[in-house]
Amino acid sequence: MEYIIAFDLSMSNTGVAIFSDDARLIAVESVATKSDELHQRRLKRIADRMIELKNLYRPTKIIIEKGFFRFMASSEAIWKVNGVCQYIFWDIEQIQYAPASVKKAVGGKGNMKKEEIRDVVSKMFANIEISDEDQSDAVSVGLCFFMKEGII
Repeated sequence: MEYIIAFDLSMSNTGVAIFSDDARLIAVESVATKSDELHQRRLKRIADRMIELKNLYRPTKIIIEKGFFRFMASSEAIWKVNGVCQYIFWDIEQIQYAPASVKKAVGGKGNMKKEEIRDVVSKMFANIEISDEDQSDAVSVGLCFFMKEGII
């Protein structure tokens, strides 16, 4: 079995969803950091877990929600995490989808709120506990890939 890892990248709480290549959701988790820590410490925590995941699952692809610009400081932080992710998974195919594309594919409309996406994803995977909206966003990013590829 091959694995695909989907990420909702964030400096504060990166959502992770592990899928089999036939779209079965294997696991979800979050990589949380403390807001009072320096960015480099937070990036290291995120990077360490990404390296562990890469070694554990040996993914064939990673799927990422594209970064977007909202506020200067938060956008810069997300781009730092994005750079760490691209570096760690440099040798693995990386596919990115815009947030509106993910929401439209999974929930039917591109302007859905995080809570609405979480409701959709939680119903689809009722057997797996999805603890926060970052995890449900990661799952939705993965689902977008499988839907666009015609796997589901």
